[in-house]
Amino acid sequence: MWLKALHAESRKNKSLCYFRQLLLRHPIKGFELDTFGRYLSSLKPSKEFPSLKVAILATSSSQPLANAIRVEILKEGFFGEIYEAPFGALQQEIFNKQSGLYSFNPDLILLSFDFEKLEKIPKRPLKKRTIDSFISDNKKTFNQIWKYLTQNLKGQILQNAFVPPAYLLANPGERLEPWAYFNFVEKLNYCLRKTKSAKVFWIDVDRLACSVGLDNWHDPRFFHQSSYPFALQFLPNYGNLFGATLREIIGRAPKALIVDLDDTLWGGVVADDGLDGIKLGPDTPEGAAFTNFCKYLKLLNERGIILGICSKNELKNAIQVFENHQHMPLKWSDFSVCRCNWNSKEKNLIEISKELNIDPSAIVFADNNPAECELIRQKLPMVKVVELNDDPALFIKKIDNNYFFHKQCFFHEDLVRLKSYKSSKEIKLNKNQKNLTKFLKSLQMTGKVKIAEQNEFPRLAELESKTNQFNLSTRRLKITELKNLKTKKNVFIVSGYLKDRFANHGLISYCIAQKNCKKLTIEDFLMSCRVFSRTFEFFFLKKLLKIVDSTKINRIKFNFRSTQKNNPIKLFLKSCGINRKNKFETRVENLKKKLVTYIK
Repeated sequence: MWLKALHAESRKNKSLCYFRQLLLRHPIKGFELDTFGRYLSSLKPSKEFPSLKVAILATSSSQPLANAIRVEILKEGFFGEIYEAPFGALQQEIFNKQSGLYSFNPDLILLSFDFEKLEKIPKRPLKKRTIDSFISDNKKTFNQIWKYLTQNLKGQILQNAFVPPAYLLANPGERLEPWAYFNFVEKLNYCLRKTKSAKVFWIDVDRLACSVGLDNWHDPRFFHQSSYPFALQFLPNYGNLFGATLREIIGRAPKALIVDLDDTLWGGVVADDGLDGIKLGPDTPEGAAFTNFCKYLKLLNERGIILGICSKNELKNAIQVFENHQHMPLKWSDFSVCRCNWNSKEKNLIEISKELNIDPSAIVFADNNPAECELIRQKLPMVKVVELNDDPALFIKKIDNNYFFHKQCFFHEDLVRLKSYKSSKEIKLNKNQKNLTKFLKSLQMTGKVKIAEQNEFPRLAELESKTNQFNLSTRRLKITELKNLKTKKNVFIVSGYLKDRFANHGLISYCIAQKNCKKLTIEDFLMSCRVFSRTFEFFFLKKLLKIVDSTKINRIKFNFRSTQKNNPIKLFLKSCGINRKNKFETRVENLKKKLVTYIK
């Protein structure tokens, strides 16, 4: 299907928008993806899509990786410009500033090293101390590479995890030995991930290879003929994995999974079949599959993923399944938002995104109805749609294999996110009431604003990558840039924490301010959408002025840069009397009068 469409439509000069829509609607096979990637490489950058420059440094052929990346970048709304480092010349490319890598100046740098091409690997039984020294030497090698690239290029580093060979050798005799290939690779990947000298985004190729089977993953024929790193059929899987990492880097990682109900969480229609008539539980294979799918959603929920309902249904019918069916693992309280009505799902999803204070691009929508799925694809193309119209035993795979909720690491703030939305929900219920002030006081909020420490920088970098609405400049600073700013004189990097009676929200805000004579310039100011409407932004600025000693400054300026999504911070500045007319600058004494907060 794909190759026919490509041949027919390329002759008609169809736009990249057309191909992007095809990618979002139809699955693509490995050889089709490889061919389509080659086609994209022949095109010039388009005005339709902003360019994203990716450099690939690989010890095997980089061509299949480049093709998969081009396609995945197009799916995310960019045009991929790819630089492939010359084969066999990685050291010269990395450590020579005159190389093509540095003149290309990429946005992303992908490192892909084959395990068996490392210098220090165990090729025979060795003592544990020798294995430990091999691990240590490999760590030093990659730390040098990461450090050099980070110091000399602004691009974000990504690295494919190492994959062990498929052959078994003396297995199972090697299973407990540290020198066994599988054990050595697992330890090496773990130790490299734990290294804190540089922020590297890891692509879990090792887990992908194990999930499809190492013997399937490795294709010796293609490797020896064309030096392909893995079998061509798994290019789409690799593309999905790369796309998940890309979304995390650019701040588009989904935060919420919104699901339909009938024939999605259970088999049948509860309004027609009744509570006892729906398929849910161990009595039938189909019912067992639906229960397992609900357990999977519960696992996502416990990892901080927001669950919501968008269903054409009667609310009372939906609630009874979650509260009264003995084989339903989910409870009604597990859902942060619900739209059970007969409105269009497009309208409901827009309302859900507003209620959760998240962009529609942060939503994954799962439904069994192809027509509803197509409607959302057309009306809300930024929403990621999963069509669950086949065997419920495959539902988990359809979501899990797209890596929608892929995360490099967990923070305390991720795990308390759902409690934050609970308090947000109560605030909205009270927002139009005269007792809002009384309600905010009843939240018993306490905050802390202080000079940020280096161990907080990973969380600050995550806020930079994910925060769109309350973001003063949207500069997307990385850990290394924060570290450099920390060393500068009169630059303040300040972090903010919040607690209330519902949850400890953790580190949810930070700013970068620069003091120059009697003027304070706010370069960056970010706050998580989870704590909107609590007056924390006022509390933060009040404390910030104390930290920088407001007796020695008389003016404050905000370096506001408008984007399509950061209107909330613009409205906040407006409420403080700061706008484009006064060039986002005001007297400190005037600002202080506006900083009314209910946080202690």
